[in-house]
Amino acid sequence: MTKRNDIKVLAPARLLEAFSRRRFLNTALYSGAGAVLAGSLGSRAFANQPTKIQGELGIYSFPEYDDPTVLSGFTEQYGPQVRVDAFTSTEEMISKLTNARGTTGYDIVITPAAVVQSMAQAELLEEFDLTRLANFKNLDPSLTKLWFDPENRYSIPKVYGATGFMYDKSKIGRPLKSWADFLDAAQKEASGMTTVADDAKTITGAYFWANDIDWNTTNPSELDACQEFLTKKLAPHIKYFDTYPGASGRSASGDIALMQGFNGDLRMGMLNAATPENWEWVFPETTEIFVDNWSLVKGAPNLDAAYAFLDYTLQPDVALKEMSYTGSNPGVVGLEEAADVAGTQLKELIFFTPEQRKHWKMGEINEARQRLVDILSATKIAAGQ
Repeated sequence: MTKRNDIKVLAPARLLEAFSRRRFLNTALYSGAGAVLAGSLGSRAFANQPTKIQGELGIYSFPEYDDPTVLSGFTEQYGPQVRVDAFTSTEEMISKLTNARGTTGYDIVITPAAVVQSMAQAELLEEFDLTRLANFKNLDPSLTKLWFDPENRYSIPKVYGATGFMYDKSKIGRPLKSWADFLDAAQKEASGMTTVADDAKTITGAYFWANDIDWNTTNPSELDACQEFLTKKLAPHIKYFDTYPGASGRSASGDIALMQGFNGDLRMGMLNAATPENWEWVFPETTEIFVDNWSLVKGAPNLDAAYAFLDYTLQPDVALKEMSYTGSNPGVVGLEEAADVAGTQLKELIFFTPEQRKHWKMGEINEARQRLVDILSATKIAAGQ
């Protein structure tokens, strides 16, 4: 366990190393844009001195998904020490909460959109009392009351983003625009120099998107065809299965030419690249749009701290810190304007246009989920990993 001030983080060592890189890369972004919001929206954040709260706040989150300065700032303002434990897959998170049944000590958990309904039905989540979140009104209405939780009973958005890829133009001499291009280049110019997500839904998504097949298919023949392609044609060319290649420094390593990833992580990869001018990012016309959410854990021991923390993160100036750290949009109004004024680097990897979002799809958890996990496992075996 690594302790950073008042924050305890459990995460793979390679991701912990990325903390320092991210802090350096994003300091300029926040220092400029923070002044913009402080003058407009942020001045209302601490109109009243917050009441001190007793105890500890436990958060269960993806690795490197929470700005340490936000966590320590909350402790300074409200009192509770913050403990953050990391999970590396949604399956791992659900399994732990299911087995523990309210005894984990966690108050807040990060929930991808696709699992909110099933986790609520399994009684793993507490229902929100939105009257305790005064700053809920700061959220972009297009990111609230979504299909998976139309009344925000069990979730409020933390960030949203998209799945795409980036490629080294010095090694791939043609423009890549689609997932079909991605899969073709992986087998040709980028053979042995390709990373794909170590995530069943994301790696199989590349195949389904490229072939204009419903990403949420449960058709056995389509799932069989996906496995056949990934194990027989793509696997021999994959160098790494890595959900966070940007944080891993793959774009600076010199041995990677093509990386699948999420927008915030790809942005980090672009900023970390040894020769950033050689890299091009792509978000194809058909791809995933994801919403990761804050949820309350069933049996949370410190709901007072949980509500105080979530309301704290919905303040515009705090949301800006989170955005600069994760590289993804927390959905609080006013952030894009502040980023414009501040001259945010690679802003197009944080904010997406309505035209881009029009064709993007959210994933679902359905009866094919285990089949997808099996396909990922078979692909890793075929790749010798």
